[in-house]
Amino acid sequence: MTDLTGIIAWTAVAVVAVVVIVQTAFEWLSLRRLISAAEDGDRLPRAVQALLEPHRSIFSAFIEGLNRASTVDESLTRALIQAAQAPFATPAIAHVLSVLATAIAVFGPLLVALMTAANRMAALFADARFQPLRTRYLNGAGNLRPSFAELASACDQTAGIIAALAMVWATKWWLFRPAVREARLIKTLIVVAGRLRPTASAPVATRLAEIIAPHRGLGRPAVAGVLWLLAITGGWLMLVAAAELRSTHRARTTFDVWPADAAHRIEALDEVTLPRADGGAPIVTSEWPSLTISPSSVRFHSVELATMNRGRLASRWEDTAPPMTKPIADFPRPLEVTVIGDHRIRMNTMMSVTTALAKRYSVSRFLLVIERAIHLEDTKTLQAELPVEVGANPRHVAISLVIEDRGVLIESIDRRVSFAAPDWSSDLRSWARQRPAVYEPSPAAPVVIVRMTAAAAEMTTYGRFIDVLSAVDGACPDKGDCGLPGLGLRFVLRP
Repeated sequence: MTDLTGIIAWTAVAVVAVVVIVQTAFEWLSLRRLISAAEDGDRLPRAVQALLEPHRSIFSAFIEGLNRASTVDESLTRALIQAAQAPFATPAIAHVLSVLATAIAVFGPLLVALMTAANRMAALFADARFQPLRTRYLNGAGNLRPSFAELASACDQTAGIIAALAMVWATKWWLFRPAVREARLIKTLIVVAGRLRPTASAPVATRLAEIIAPHRGLGRPAVAGVLWLLAITGGWLMLVAAAELRSTHRARTTFDVWPADAAHRIEALDEVTLPRADGGAPIVTSEWPSLTISPSSVRFHSVELATMNRGRLASRWEDTAPPMTKPIADFPRPLEVTVIGDHRIRMNTMMSVTTALAKRYSVSRFLLVIERAIHLEDTKTLQAELPVEVGANPRHVAISLVIEDRGVLIESIDRRVSFAAPDWSSDLRSWARQRPAVYEPSPAAPVVIVRMTAAAAEMTTYGRFIDVLSAVDGACPDKGDCGLPGLGLRFVLRP
C-alpha cells in the first residue's frame, strides 16, 4: 500500500512539473510566433487567435486600435494598462485545491505507512494473548520490522517529494509567476509595436512601461537562497551535535526481561569453564542431581564415576564406576539431571556419559548449564539451561540437525552451514527460522532432533555443541547476547 501511495504521489509531482513546463513553453512559443508574424499581415491574425487569455484579448484590442488609425502611443498605452490589470494570479479556489493536493502528495505515503503500522500493532497485541511466551518476541519482531521499514521508506519518499516539489515550485516561480508573465507580455507588446510601426514614437507608453513593469531582479531570490543555506547548515550542525545520541540508538538491542525469581546460579569446580551462549531458558530450580564433567573426571551426585586421561575416558568405564552412595530414588520422577560440563571436553565423552546414565537411572532429560552475558548486581553473570533428551522418540519433529565435523546439516531443508563461515551461527539461525514448525505458536515445545556423525563426535567440543543448540534456540535478533531467554525448544540427542 505504501508503494502504491508513493507511486501516486510521485506521479502527481511529475504531472505538476509537466504542466508547468508545458504552460511556460506554450506561452513563450506563442509570443515568439506572434513577434515573428508581426511583419506579415496575413499571419498576424492567426498568431493572435492562437494565444490564450488574457493575451488574446489584449493583443486583439491593441491591433484593432492600430487599424483604426490610432496613434501607436495611444494604443500601446491602453494595451499596457490592460496588461497591468490582467488576472495572471491563480484563482483562490485553484490555490486552495493546489495546496490540498500538495499536502496529500507530500504526506500521503507517510500517513498510509503510519496507519498500516498501527493496524499491525493492534493485530499483534490481539494475537499475543493466544501465543506462548517463547514466540511472542519473534512474531512481534517479524510484524514490527516491516512496519518500521515502511515508515523509513515513507519518510524517504516524503523528503524526496518535498525536494522535488521545491524544485518544481522554484521553476514555476522563475518562469511562470504572475510578475514574469506580465513582464513577458509587456516586452512582447513593445516589440510587436516596434515591428508594426517602426518609425512611430511612443514616449508616454515607454515611460508607462518603465513604471508598471514588474521588478525581476535576483535580490530577493539571492536572500532566500542564503536563508536556505543557513537553515541547511543549522540542520547539519544539529545532526553533528546529536551524533552521540544517534550512535546510542544504533547500539545492540538489549532486554531486561530475565525473571527475577530465576536467577539461580550453579557453582562449578574451579577447573570447569562453562560454555557461554545466548540460548537457554531460566533455571527454575537447582535441586536436581548434578553431573559434572571436567577435563580430569566425571562426577555424578558428588560421586566420582571415572577419571580421564588427557580428556578421554577408559573404554569400559561403566563397568568400573562405583555404585551411588546417595539414593537417586529420593528425587521426583521423571528424573532430570543438571549437567555442569567444561566447554573443552569432546562430545563423544559427553554422549557416552549421558547415554549410560539415561539407561541406568532412567533420566528423562539433561539440563545443560550455560553462562549468559547478562550481569547480575555483582560481577557474576546469569546462567541458563538447555534441556536435552537422549535417545527419545517423539512423534512430531519440527526440525532435524546433523552435526558434522565441518558444519551442520539441516535435514529438513537440505541446507549445510559451514563452521568456517565467520557468522555460521547467524546463518544457522536464519535457515532454522525458515521452518515455521520451530517458531509458530503451539502448546507444546517444538522438537529438534540432533544427531552427530562419528567423526564429529570425536572432534567436536561440548562448547561447539552448545553453540549449535543456542543458534537454534536463541531469540536474540542480532549477534551477541541481548538478554532474551531462549525459545524453550525440546532437543533430542540421538547417538
